[in-house]
Amino acid sequence: MNIYSTSKLSRISHFLSIFFLFLFSKIAVSQTTTDSMPSKPIEIYNDFNVTPILSKLNIPLNIDRWELEQSINKKIVGALYEDYSYTDNDNDNLMVKVLKTQDIRIGFYGQQINYTVPLNIWLKKKVAFTELEGTGEITIKFVTDFLVKDDWSLETKTHVESYEWNKAPVMKMTSFDVPIRYLADVVIDKSKYKLAAAIDAQVKSSLDLKKNIQETWNTMQKPILMSPDYKMWVKLTPKNMTMSPLVTDGNDIKSTISLETISDVSMGTKPFFRENSVLPPYVVAPATNLDSFSINLLTDIPYSEAEVIGQKIMVGQKFEQNGKNVTVEDLHIYGQGEKMVINTKLSGSLNGNIFLTGKPFFNPVTSSIEMKDVDFELESKNFLMKSAAWLFHRGIAKKMQNAIKIPVGDKMKEMQNLVQEKLKNYQFTNNIVMKGNLDHVSIDDIHLTPGSIRVVINSIGKLSLLVKGLD
Repeated sequence: MNIYSTSKLSRISHFLSIFFLFLFSKIAVSQTTTDSMPSKPIEIYNDFNVTPILSKLNIPLNIDRWELEQSINKKIVGALYEDYSYTDNDNDNLMVKVLKTQDIRIGFYGQQINYTVPLNIWLKKKVAFTELEGTGEITIKFVTDFLVKDDWSLETKTHVESYEWNKAPVMKMTSFDVPIRYLADVVIDKSKYKLAAAIDAQVKSSLDLKKNIQETWNTMQKPILMSPDYKMWVKLTPKNMTMSPLVTDGNDIKSTISLETISDVSMGTKPFFRENSVLPPYVVAPATNLDSFSINLLTDIPYSEAEVIGQKIMVGQKFEQNGKNVTVEDLHIYGQGEKMVINTKLSGSLNGNIFLTGKPFFNPVTSSIEMKDVDFELESKNFLMKSAAWLFHRGIAKKMQNAIKIPVGDKMKEMQNLVQEKLKNYQFTNNIVMKGNLDHVSIDDIHLTPGSIRVVINSIGKLSLLVKGLD
């Protein structure tokens, strides 16, 4: 009897041991699937710089005949030439004053500028013991040849082509006038070099090519605020510059300056820049229509915006297997280096947070940012393999990968329209206007920042700077 009771108690004790072991193991599993969840992966954001793009930029240079005419007439007023000494010019006993009487008229032909200059000539001649004085009206035609020097300054050479007396000069005597056209012809012949030099100086001043080129070179280096909303700045850094020969075309002098520029982009406050004011030497090159312009633009998709899209797709989805299930209650997104982390909150047979990681990329077919190589983060993977392998094998990661799509087509169009509006007629200065058109945009790269998914949009189009007007 005692032996039997002892044996029975032994079996009961063994049964209770197994029961409590099983009970404790269930409690342990329950705690594992509720309290001992994977810890949140560390947020890491890599520094990155958007690679600048080399672009070609054409600057049509246009000098309008009417503007040049106005400029020269403003500068050439009053006397072109004055000589009030009898002893000048080898004691020629002659005083001369040459005045512009009407506006100068200009014409273009080949590599020349032609001027028609109406003048009044005053003469005073010392003859023996008396002085003779008279005036006449004359029209002189000047011609200026021009070329561009290595330092971008304009070299001009003006000479008298012909002249015609409208009113032959006469000198007053006591009772009659004495025609002295022959004397006036001598004066013109002697004075034509000084008259040409006076015209030449004013033409050179009005056609200050180097000043315009220098202003353009300096101005285009200043950062341009493309988008106040995104605080996006674009900086052009010119590298090389050539120019086609100056040619006359009807009422204009024309040329095309071709630039190679580095197009850089940044976000935030206005970027610091150091102006390079040193012009490269003038290099002549044929006129070209190669004005292709490429630039990277940046747009941010806040994580909060991406989360709203993801939550619409994933929240409420249920995953079931072998009588167990979980439901997605919420998700949050952040970055870890080049990977995007999705913090997924689950309820049901597993209550807690599971973390997935994947590489964001742009799918041109759907115009969306999607994820590839989505997998459970290492701690989540180890946890699921030990305590909820059924969820791991069910393929929630793959379903997440297929479900997460962040449409960015509208963002790209918005950015294109924004920049297009800026390029339409951007006034650098009174004389320098930027005009351009964006023909194509595409996603070039994607980066993760502390607050957003930053999309790098490559934009291709045409851009030119129009230099117009004269001081």
